[in-house]
Amino acid sequence: MFNAGPVIDNCLLRDNYLYGWNGSPFGGAIAGELSNPIIKNCEIIWNRFRDGSGIGFANNSHVYLENSTIANNLAYYNGGAIYLQESSASIINCNIADNTADYGAGIYLNNSNSIHISQCEIVSNESSRYGGGLYAFESHFSTENVVISDNESEKGGGIFLNYSHFDGNGLRIVNNAADYGGGIYFQNCPDTLFNHDGYISIYDNSASEGQNLYYKSEYIPSSHY
Repeated sequence: MFNAGPVIDNCLLRDNYLYGWNGSPFGGAIAGELSNPIIKNCEIIWNRFRDGSGIGFANNSHVYLENSTIANNLAYYNGGAIYLQESSASIINCNIADNTADYGAGIYLNNSNSIHISQCEIVSNESSRYGGGLYAFESHFSTENVVISDNESEKGGGIFLNYSHFDGNGLRIVNNAADYGGGIYFQNCPDTLFNHDGYISIYDNSASEGQNLYYKSEYIPSSHY
């Protein structure tokens, strides 16, 4: 879709697969630019695409996603479930599970701000590279009562942040696994890595280095916890 604002309600979107990349490189089931869709009460499952196999939006879009399941999608590069580039979103009461990608198997954010994630479970997603649950590059997001658990990746089993930060309230990051940064991997992040209005719990994650937190910067030595 382009410059559109549809309401997509009570839909099943599954088994979509595009063989070439001649059109949009993102959005296996739903894709758009300069758009403001409302997506609710949907199942978006078993789709395959280059980027954002479930949902992909770019170029100043705003996505409202509520009461939906995005699961078992495969992206060959970025964003197994959700791909957002230069866009904003409200993601409420959603289950994002069992998706795979190189980067950001659950959610992939690129130059995206005003991302609010509330009452969601981001679980059992797997990235071969960075950000099993969520990957953010030059982005900002906030959470409210969100669980990020049982995700896997090379770096940042739960979350991978690169020049990014977030505000957390009621966030649990637990039982994620990575080689580096089982819970969160911070790379070249601002001085304020994250703010919290309520509680953030990061525990029982696993990694070769940085069981729960790993911080790497070109300016200071790496540290991990």
